[in-house]
Amino acid sequence: MRTYYKIRYAHGSGLRAFAHEPLYLILLRYILGCMLLALLWVILFGNRDTAWGTTNLNDAIQIIGAIMAIAALGLLWWSHHCLKEAFSTTIETSQIDKLVMTGPYRYIRHPMYLSYFILFPGLGLLIENWLFALLGILIIVTLTVIRIKFEERALNEKFPQEYSDYTMRVNGFIFFNKMKNK
Repeated sequence: MRTYYKIRYAHGSGLRAFAHEPLYLILLRYILGCMLLALLWVILFGNRDTAWGTTNLNDAIQIIGAIMAIAALGLLWWSHHCLKEAFSTTIETSQIDKLVMTGPYRYIRHPMYLSYFILFPGLGLLIENWLFALLGILIIVTLTVIRIKFEERALNEKFPQEYSDYTMRVNGFIFFNKMKNK
């Protein structure tokens, strides 16, 4: 899904996506990604029972995992759909002329990141592998630790008053509007 939006809106090419991130975080994310893919390969095409992190969960827990994964993919699609041309894998705002505050962005500022934080544990429950969930979460943590700060700074520079007002009323990851100061 992410690749489709990268190609459709032709953003995120080159090394600009890494301009604000320390090299060690980028390398850590790639190492974790390779580990995640290797584990997924063993789970899908090898002997699933010998994969590290395999557990035996009951069907109800796996169904909860499936629901989490489907909900996360729905949120991810909705986020991309609402961003349209504003989507970019880089931290730049030159292609944006309007702050997106519709769809999931009406309720939370970082719905894409939240979707991944829901997706990986959901998939971990579904495929009965806690290591898969942990590796996925670690990948997203290495991405968001640095990136959110720079994304918010860039948006605040591009839309000073509008973004400031937006952050005062909309939380980063939780689906509840902030309490208004009285």
